[in-house]
Amino acid sequence: GVQESLGAIAVGLVGCGGIGAVFAEQLARLGVRRWVLVDPDVLEETNLNRLPCATPQMAARRWPKVRYVKRLIKTAWPAGSQVTSLCLPIEDRQAQRRLAACDLIVVATDNHRSRMLAQELALRYLRPLVSLGSHLEMDEACGSRRMLCRVTIPPVDGGWCLCCGDVVDATLAALEVAPTALCSIVSAAGYLPGIAAPAVYWLNSCCASLGVFVIHGVISGLLDIESGLDWVVDFGCRKWLEVAHDEQPDCLYCSVDGLLASGDSSGGFEMRPTESIPAMASSSTQSTSPLLAGAGENANEARHIGAGFANEKQER
Repeated sequence: GVQESLGAIAVGLVGCGGIGAVFAEQLARLGVRRWVLVDPDVLEETNLNRLPCATPQMAARRWPKVRYVKRLIKTAWPAGSQVTSLCLPIEDRQAQRRLAACDLIVVATDNHRSRMLAQELALRYLRPLVSLGSHLEMDEACGSRRMLCRVTIPPVDGGWCLCCGDVVDATLAALEVAPTALCSIVSAAGYLPGIAAPAVYWLNSCCASLGVFVIHGVISGLLDIESGLDWVVDFGCRKWLEVAHDEQPDCLYCSVDGLLASGDSSGGFEMRPTESIPAMASSSTQSTSPLLAGAGENANEARHIGAGFANEKQER
C-alpha cells in the first residue's frame, strides 16, 4: 500500500535550510523513514526564525544543519528510521555516492551550483529529482512585492532538465565557485547577487508542503508526472501556473549524448529507474497535468516568473 511504499523509499535531501527542514519533517511524519541528508552549513542565530524547533542553544553550539534535521526526523520516528547525515557539500564524492544510492533526490538549496550538480547526479544514475525553491521579490521604490514558490520535477529519462529548462544557469553556477577575485569583479558588474534575499517562513513552508504533496500524490496514484512537472505558485497574483517545457534532444545534460545514464556501478549502486516510485520513471513528452488543465495559456508568464528563482541567494 501507500504507507508501505513511503516506508520503503530512501530520500536524499540536498539542503537542510528553511525549505529542506520543513520538507523533511512533513515527509517523515507522512511515513518516510530512510534518509540521506547533505548540507555543509551550520545553524546560525539568523536562521532561527524559519527553522522549526531550532533553538538558540543549537545555534550557539553551531550544530550542523544535517544534525538538526536528523533530530526532526528522529522525533517523528524515534525507532525504525535510518538517517545518514553528511555535513558535506554536494561536490564531495562521498555525498554523491550516498545520494546516488537513494530512490529519490530532493534539492532545496539557494544557489545554481548545487542544483546543477544534483541534476547531473540524477541524470547519471536515473534517479527522480525534485527541485524546491521560493522567491521573495521586493521593490521598495514602487511598493511592489511578489511571493512565489516553485516545484520542478524533470523527466527521469530525459527530454528536459533543470539546465535546459531555465531553472538553473550554468554560467552562474560556474561563477559561484570562481576565485574570489573574479567573483568580486562579476558581483560589481551585477552578475552575482551580493546581498542575501529575505526569506519568509510561511512561504518556505508552502513550498515544502507542495513538494510533499507531489511525492505523496505520485506514490498514491493521484498524480501522473511521466513527462515531468514544473509548477509556480504566485501568491500575490493568486495564480497557480505550469511551465510547459519542449523536449531538448541536443541538451548537453539530459540528452542521450549527454549525461543521461552515464553513471557506473562501481560504487555499489546501479543505473536504474527507481522501482519504489514507478510513475516518476517513464518516457518524457510535453508537460501536462490534470490538476492544471488549461494552465498552458499561462506558460509564457510562468516561464518568466520561474526563470529567476535561483538567481538571488536566499538566506534559509
